[in-house]
Amino acid sequence: MGPGFRGVDGLRPHRCATLFRASWIALLAAGVALSAALPADAQPAAAPGVSVKELVAVLPFRVHSAQPLSHLETSLADLLSSRLEASGQVEVLDEVRARDALLAQAGERTEDTLRRLARDLGADFVVTGSLTELAGRFSLDVRVTPVDSDATARTMVMTAEDEGELLDRVQELSEEVVGIVGAERAGPAIAEVRFEGAPPDLDAGVRSLLQSQPGELYSASRAREDVELLEAYPSVAGARVLTQQTEAGLVVTFQMAQAEELPAPVAEQAGTREIVEVKVRGNKRI
Repeated sequence: MGPGFRGVDGLRPHRCATLFRASWIALLAAGVALSAALPADAQPAAAPGVSVKELVAVLPFRVHSAQPLSHLETSLADLLSSRLEASGQVEVLDEVRARDALLAQAGERTEDTLRRLARDLGADFVVTGSLTELAGRFSLDVRVTPVDSDATARTMVMTAEDEGELLDRVQELSEEVVGIVGAERAGPAIAEVRFEGAPPDLDAGVRSLLQSQPGELYSASRAREDVELLEAYPSVAGARVLTQQTEAGLVVTFQMAQAEELPAPVAEQAGTREIVEVKVRGNKRI
């Protein structure tokens, strides 16, 4: 463009851009002022049918051990956060924000301190944990503290024989936390129910008795009852439930361990007799 080029109404380009920016800022300020002037019930509401998830802050776990296990302070909290997010039923606060806020709150993690921390973070619940290791075995104590002072904090205790089993316990822990956080809230609709490790004799009749079915709203308490139902089946030694949010929706998976059959008794051979007593004779130094 030549030096004589003029824009709208004969203004030079830089002057025109300045006026457009000033007009946009004025319109934006007017919109904010109008929104603030509206009464609370006139503010835009959430779209109907959209469920607002509870916000959970997971703090680093405290580790008590003579072994170098400090890495578990953050790794357990991060793993729990990822499992909670994968459930699709709660929203987890960014771990960096949670840790920074914790550093600002010096002293013991009392209930009042945790509720104040939740308010500062805008969280509905705060999850804290303490891990104790003794002779290679672990005890995990986890507390879920609501921001509401009228609500009661809940505590869970889990044990593990080794570090591998400890990590497996985190999935169970996430289910417990979801059950506490969403105790009074309906979960998302179940898109699919899967069974892993089911014994061959677990027929469709037993599966139809489960409360967790495709199309139903997920409930952590009902899922735990389904686990108890499966564990009562003779061929099932143990069971647990996992949830995963996929593009198709919530997938509920029941993992089962089959009961091992006892080996059949060996038929007594002809000519053999039952041993009643065994004695050792010889040098007393033996």
